[in-house]
Amino acid sequence: ADADAVEWYVLARMAQQRALSFVGSVPLLIDDAFSPWSMDEIPQVFVRLERMSEVIQVVYLTDDPEVLGWARSLGEDHAHVVDLAGADA
Repeated sequence: ADADAVEWYVLARMAQQRALSFVGSVPLLIDDAFSPWSMDEIPQVFVRLERMSEVIQVVYLTDDPEVLGWARSLGEDHAHVVDLAGADA
């Protein structure tokens, strides 16, 4: 899939999440779904995630350093990054 297709899919999923409940949206969970692409290949997807995170909670599970850096760059007011790399199992 190309970057445009990925972006449209993410937008559709977010709209679907918003429409699930009459009392509000449910969180969108993304489990490293964009790992086949680099941040440079699909930058608009991350821009959309950032924008939509104002109205829908986005939980992104990854160990990709680029995605972690992006999330940290959003600041504490917009993203909470939990690094489990050193945590005991």
